[in-house]
Amino acid sequence: MSLRNPGLFVLGTIVSLAAAILIEAFLALTIIEGLGVICTPQAIVGGAVLALIAPIALYSYSKSALHARAAMIYIAPIGVALGLWALLLVITNSSCPHHPLALLSFAYIIEAIVAHRLRLDFYRYSKKGSELFFYGIIIFSLGLLLSNKYSQLLIIGLLGNTIKTAGLLILTPRVIKRSKVEPQEALGG
Repeated sequence: MSLRNPGLFVLGTIVSLAAAILIEAFLALTIIEGLGVICTPQAIVGGAVLALIAPIALYSYSKSALHARAAMIYIAPIGVALGLWALLLVITNSSCPHHPLALLSFAYIIEAIVAHRLRLDFYRYSKKGSELFFYGIIIFSLGLLLSNKYSQLLIIGLLGNTIKTAGLLILTPRVIKRSKVEPQEALGG
């Protein structure tokens, strides 16, 4: 069964990869500099970039995915809203870094729920890439949650995001390549 809109699925996947790379850099900086970096202008810029691209991925997947469509429409916006709330707390310097980190932990638990469905859409491109993507998000979410109590455990979040990024690096070129073929398949060509 073909995707609803392969071009939008490509866009969602590319945006997901870009977000994963940005998160990877920020996690590494946070591990080096400490949780206080969450309350800096760099965090605000990074959070703003993620806030700007999240709706693009959300829209793209909601209009193209078969298995993840309902999760993108009904569940993912809650995670995006929690991320925006965390960014607002950082901007206003409210209870930074602990409350924003807690909100982000919940936002990424929601992402893991949505990723479970998205993984099914990614299977058509690579089972290995799909599994890395999904289990990376699970480990990343767990690392964020644990770092609320023990900041040195943020390394688990970095490991999870690295695994998720590896999955997306496998998936993205395959999604792009296959999207060029799928429109002709739908037309019988």
